[in-house]
Amino acid sequence: MIIYRSLSLRKVEMRKALILILTIISFTSNIAQLTKEAVLRNQVIHSQNDKEKIKALSALANFYMVYRADKKADSVLQIQLSLADISNEHTLIKETLFSDALNNIQSWSDITTFERALAFTEKGLQYAKVENLPELEALAYLKKGSILRKRSRPQEAILELSKAYPLIPSIKNDSLEVVLYIELGDCFAGIGEPVAAYTQYNRSYAISYSEKNYKLQSLCLRRFASLYKSLGDAGQAKKILEKSLELDQSHNNLPGQIEDLYDLARLTDEILYLEKGLTLAATSTNERLKIYGKIIYLSHLIVNLQDSEHALKYLEQNQDLKYYYENQGMPAYTIGNIYKYSKQYDSALHYYSMTKAVLHRYEETVQYNFLLMMAEAYEGNGNKDSALIYAENAYSLSKISATTEFNASITDMISRLYATNENLAKAYEFLRYSADYTAATKRTIDQRKLSLLAVAREREITEQDMAEAVTKKRNEKQAQYLLITIGTAVLFIILIVLGMFPISKTTIRMLNFVAFICLFEFIILLIDGWLHDLTHGAPLYIWLAKIIIIALLLPLHHTLEHVAIKFLSSQKLQKFRQRISLKKLFHPSKKTVRKIEENLEESTLV
Repeated sequence: MIIYRSLSLRKVEMRKALILILTIISFTSNIAQLTKEAVLRNQVIHSQNDKEKIKALSALANFYMVYRADKKADSVLQIQLSLADISNEHTLIKETLFSDALNNIQSWSDITTFERALAFTEKGLQYAKVENLPELEALAYLKKGSILRKRSRPQEAILELSKAYPLIPSIKNDSLEVVLYIELGDCFAGIGEPVAAYTQYNRSYAISYSEKNYKLQSLCLRRFASLYKSLGDAGQAKKILEKSLELDQSHNNLPGQIEDLYDLARLTDEILYLEKGLTLAATSTNERLKIYGKIIYLSHLIVNLQDSEHALKYLEQNQDLKYYYENQGMPAYTIGNIYKYSKQYDSALHYYSMTKAVLHRYEETVQYNFLLMMAEAYEGNGNKDSALIYAENAYSLSKISATTEFNASITDMISRLYATNENLAKAYEFLRYSADYTAATKRTIDQRKLSLLAVAREREITEQDMAEAVTKKRNEKQAQYLLITIGTAVLFIILIVLGMFPISKTTIRMLNFVAFICLFEFIILLIDGWLHDLTHGAPLYIWLAKIIIIALLLPLHHTLEHVAIKFLSSQKLQKFRQRISLKKLFHPSKKTVRKIEENLEESTLV
C-alpha cells in the first residue's frame, strides 16, 4: 500500500487539479523566465503520460535547485510526488523520492530550504524502509548526511551517514560505497580531522580504482586536492588536479574536465583555467557547471580585480547569473560585495541594508559573515561606532562555531575599533582574545603540518599497496595469458597429431572450427582493453570492431581448414600412417612375427 497519498480527491479530479497547478506555475512567475526554464515548463505541460510528465518535472525541479529557486523546486517535487502516487507505480515513486534535485542544494541556503529538503528525504527513507529496499534506504541516509553537512552540522551528518554503513555490504553497490566514504571524508574535513578525511577518501579511491570507474576516481582526486589545499600544500593540490584533468581528458569525461579546470582556477587564480572551463561548459548540457563557472568568474572580478564596473556589467549581461542571485534570497548582498571590495563603501552599505531584513532566515555561519562585511564597510566609511556594533554582534555569533582564524581576525578588529574610541580597557581585553585565538590558530597550523606528514605517510603506504596489487594482478594475467597460449598451441598440435589416424573431413572441420574459436577469443582478449579505450566503451563501435576482426580472420580459418584437409589426405601421409600404424604395433603381421622369431633364434645361438 502506498503511504504518501495525502489528498482524498479521486484520481481523475486529482489529475485535473495537478494540470491546473502546473499551468498556473508555468504562466505566473514573478521572476523573469530563462529560455531553459520556459522549455522545461513546456515539456511538463505537453507530456503525453505520467512517466513523461514525472521525468519533465524532475528536470524542472533540478533546474530550480541549481538556480536557487528552492521554493519552486519544493513545489515541483511535491506535485511530482502526488502524480507518482496517483499513478500507483512504484518505479515512478522511487524516481521522484530519490531524484538528483536535492543534490544541488547550496550551503548558503536558508533554514526553511534545508528543513524542506530534510523532510522530503525523510519521506524517501520511510518509503525505502516500508518497501524493504536497503539500497534506497542507504541512499536516503547519504542524502540526509549531505544536506546536514551543507547546513554546517557535520556531527549530525556523520551520525546519519553511519546508519548507511551497515547496509552497504548487503547491497553490493560499489558506487554507493564510494559516495559514502567521500561524504564521510567531507564531514571529517569540516570538523578539522584531515587524517580521518584522507582515510575515507583513500577508501573511496581504492574502490573506484579497482572497479576502473574513472568518473569516481576523478571525483576522489578532486577531494584529495581540496584536502591538501586546506592543509596549505597548494603544490601537491595542483599536481593532483592536473592528474585528475589528464584522467578525465583521456576518457572524454567532459563534466570532470570542467570541474578540474574550475578547481585549478580557484587554487591558482589563473584566469586561463577558468576561461577554458567556461568554454567547455558552454558545450555541455549541465546547467550546474555553466552557472558555477560564471559564479567563479564574478568572484574573480569582485575579489581579485576589485573591478565593480566590469562585475556589474558581467552580472547584467548574464541573465542566468542574475536569476541565480535573485533566487538566492539576498541579491542586494552580492551587489554590496561588488562595491565593498572596490572600496565604494557608501554604495556597499546601501545594498547591505536591504539584506538585513532577511538575515534571520539563514544559519549562524551566514549571519556572522554578513555582519563582519557590514562592520568592515562601516570601518572603511569612517563610521567606527556602527562598525563596532556590527563587529561585536558578529563575534557573539562566531565565538562558538567559527574557526580560530575568523575569531582572531574579528577580535583584532574590535580591539582596534575600541582603541580608536579611546576605550583602552576594552581594547586590551579584545587584544588578549585576539592573541589567544592567534595562538590557537598557530597550534592549528602546526597540527596541520603534522597532519600533512601523516597524510603523506598514508599516501606512501597506499601507493605502495596499490603498486603491489597492480604487480600481482599483472603477474596473474600474464600467467593466464601464457596458459591460454599454451592451450591454443596444444590444440593445433593435437589437430596435426590426429592426422596419424584415419579421420573424416567432418571431424577435421569440427576440430579446426574449435581451434579457430579459441584463436579468435584469444585475440579479442588481448586487444579488449585497447578496444574499449579506442571506442570509449561504446557498445556499437565495439560490436562493429569485433565483426571486422571476424571478417579478417574467417578467410584465414578457411585457408587453414583447406590446408589441413589436403595435408591429412595426402598420399605421403597415408604411407607414413601405414608405417607407424598403432594397429601394426599391437597386431603385427605374420611376416613381421617370423622375422622377429628368427632374430630371437640367432641371438639365442650366440
